[in-house]
Amino acid sequence: MPNELASNAVMLRGNTLMIYGGTGVPFGETCSNQLYICNVNDGTMKIVPATGELPEPQYGQRDFRALVYHSSYLYTVGGTTGYEYTCDIHRFDLKNGVWEMVYVCSGKDESEPHGRYRHELAFDGKMIYVLGGGTSSESYGFLKIPAFDLETNSWRTLNTQGDNDITAVPEPRRCHGSVQYTDERSGVTSVFISGGYNGDWVFSDVWRLDLSTLQWTCLRECILPYPVYFHSAALIPEGRMYIFGGIVKVQRTNAVYSAWLTIPKLSEICWQALNYYYPKLKDYSPDKLLDIGIPLKFVQRLDFYDQ
Repeated sequence: MPNELASNAVMLRGNTLMIYGGTGVPFGETCSNQLYICNVNDGTMKIVPATGELPEPQYGQRDFRALVYHSSYLYTVGGTTGYEYTCDIHRFDLKNGVWEMVYVCSGKDESEPHGRYRHELAFDGKMIYVLGGGTSSESYGFLKIPAFDLETNSWRTLNTQGDNDITAVPEPRRCHGSVQYTDERSGVTSVFISGGYNGDWVFSDVWRLDLSTLQWTCLRECILPYPVYFHSAALIPEGRMYIFGGIVKVQRTNAVYSAWLTIPKLSEICWQALNYYYPKLKDYSPDKLLDIGIPLKFVQRLDFYDQ
């Protein structure tokens, strides 16, 4: 395991967990620019050899949405050394193990965003959107969003639209959670942010940003049980968001919460009902479950094949 496990960035691709950056103990004194990969099936962890223009060791490129995977490249944006904050962009060629510098903010271009950490990223196949984040004393907002165009290698500042009912966008924050979901029926890609901290307040709200229209919507019926920050957020392909851990009332928590971000398919609803009324499905053999008509993809979720 790497020593720098705080405020690192993590991404799951298939059965491979990619872990980049972070800080160790004492917090902020040791930082990493190393990429690790972990096979989630057998738990093996190894360092990925790297050459080229390695990024400066940093932390604060938080959570699952702070890395972007595109065309065999792994992009990382921003972070801090503990003293300086950047919004520089580097990418790692996963095929040949070479780091490349994509963009270094110089301050000469007005469209360049402020350096930050504990932000989140979104990606629509063309542009990387930087959502929130800040420094140890400041948090950045969401009315204007920095976006990096991968085709032109340039920054843009995008104006978002506030919620139609309250004409508002999320309050500035850092240490929030973020997941991205594409509706297979409409093709619309949305980003959902949850919780976070601005230095004074901890939030419990959940917001959706439609990347095609840049419209914000506050999910009034989807409020976190408690204001929380420094938590992790993940999304299953079926559209259910899970929140784990974080800080609640200055104490760390190991609670797990979930919410559907879309109306699930009827097959998903049936599967949940089946597990609710028959909680001991694993007592039956896979063949028996298949014989009584349960689809293979649901039988495989019971992890028979991992034992």
